[in-house]
Amino acid sequence: MIEKAEEHGFAWSIWGYGGAFGIVEEFGGNPAEGDVLRMIRSLKK
Repeated sequence: MIEKAEEHGFAWSIWGYGGAFGIVEEFGGNPAEGDVLRMIRSLKK
């Protein structure tokens, strides 16, 4: 599926709730970086 998406110019990334690409928590339950959390909160409307 990734190959087909890339053939058609689709951009993609992998994000999760926590972990290496966490948008809310880093590893060990630490909060994500402040700028990431502020951006996520700004999407809430």
